[in-house]
Amino acid sequence: MVCLTHYNLRLRVGQYQFSSGIYFFVFTSSSVILCLLLSVWQWQRGVAANERYLLQQEKNQYAAVPLSNHPDEYQKVKLKGDIEAHYLLDNRSKERRPGREVLVDVKLAAESLPYDRVLVNIGWQPLTVDLELTHTLPEFIAVEGMTKIPREGFMLQDPLLDPFWPSLLQHIDLDLLSDHWGQAYYPAVIYSLTPISGWSLPEVHFKNKYHMHLGYAMQWALIGIACLLLFMKISISKVEDESQQELAA
Repeated sequence: MVCLTHYNLRLRVGQYQFSSGIYFFVFTSSSVILCLLLSVWQWQRGVAANERYLLQQEKNQYAAVPLSNHPDEYQKVKLKGDIEAHYLLDNRSKERRPGREVLVDVKLAAESLPYDRVLVNIGWQPLTVDLELTHTLPEFIAVEGMTKIPREGFMLQDPLLDPFWPSLLQHIDLDLLSDHWGQAYYPAVIYSLTPISGWSLPEVHFKNKYHMHLGYAMQWALIGIACLLLFMKISISKVEDESQQELAA
């Protein structure tokens, strides 16, 4: 028998009864559903991370090829050209040391490509005063590297309001650079696998975070299950005799 009042929900089956306040029931149900949704989201992120990792490992075995019109992520490529400008990508730590990554603007000479410039990440350097480079920048480079398509980052303010932009970048925005210089940029950044001067090579490989996301998924699922079990423990009780059953009804 189900009894629904303005504030309480009651259900009796045999010698057991379920009793809960409406608001408490809604709150607990919402919490359990939220935990399960977070669990599924983390599991999906883990699957995606594992697929990216396997794709990168597979493409690492291929030989470097010239730049194509439509870049494929984590593809080994080779290029050469004159350096037209350089930028520092901020907030990039290495072995717990704060620093920046050095990006160079390389002029593309290939007439078959509909792009004028390509951005190449040539390495990492520790923080310096006045955005100075720790090594001499060559005028020409010939490197092998791996393509990586930049993702949109969260910005507290418009990059154009930063007085150090574009010399100092908070994240890579190829469209913004293209508008600023009036040049068409290759839609992927090349992470150099060839050492340039004394800069440490950029971090192009990443760890497989599948197990980390799987752990988070299990954590949220267990929290949801624990909330559900606790709610059932609080809300379900046993009616000892007929007189108590009548009172419970």
